[in-house]
Formats: sequence, C-alpha cells, structure tokens
Amino acid sequence: SIYCDGFNWKIRTCTTYSIPTMCVSCPDPCAALLPSNEYASITPCSPTITTGRNSIISVATISFVELQHAPDIISSTILTSKSAFSIKLTLSGNGVLYCAVFQSSMNVVPTSQSMVILQNHASSIQNNISSISLSNLVP
Repeated sequence: SIYCDGFNWKIRTCTTYSIPTMCVSCPDPCAALLPSNEYASITPCSPTITTGRNSIISVATISFVELQHAPDIISSTILTSKSAFSIKLTLSGNGVLYCAVFQSSMNVVPTSQSMVILQNHASSIQNNISSISLSNLVP
C-alpha cells in the first residue's frame, strides 16, 4: 500500500480474477470488487469486470518520476562543546540539510525522517555547502 496526500492506496492481485486491483482507503482491494462494497475500485487490466456503482475505471495508465536522491557527503567539519555543536558539510549537490538532537539518556533512535524534520533544525544547501549550529543543549 502507498500513503499519499492523506489517502491509503492499496494494490493487490486478486486470486479470484487473477488481475491487479486498486482501491483508495479501503481495507482490501479484492473485497472492493464485490457489488455490495461501498469502496471504489480500479481494475486496469480487465474490461469485463464491473462492480456496479463501485467500478470507476477499467483502463488506467500510471507513471511516476523517481525522486532525486540525497546528495553525497564529500567532507564534514564538526565542532562540539558541552552544550553546543556546529556542523559544516560539503555535499555533491543542493537541497536541504536537517538535523535533530536526542537526549542520550532516553535511548531514542530516530525511526523516521519525520522525527528529525519535526525538530525544525534545517539549513538550505547552496553551492554544495551547508552549516547548522545548535546551542543551549543540556548535557
């Protein structure tokens, strides 16, 4: 399943029909094919399967563009003190650098990009260089 813009898109090959089926924010794409189901389904490979009011399309083309990969770190300079740090990176391309601080005694390991981004320590990368400094840290 793919989460996009607040909706959960699910794709599955249904064994009953041996065709891929997609639905948006439904529990099961194959169940969405049932006439009694309230969810809309998309069956792009079958012009013959219709599910009454729930069939919204029978032929579809989906394309995507791969997102740009994060730049490589070419070099780094890190300065630290008891309550502050500064980092300067030279990278292979431009973008945005995010940084987060987690209290070591809490044993927190970030498990998602959101955990880092939500701290809102960011610096744009221009001319392949970016710097972030954080102070007033509690040891």
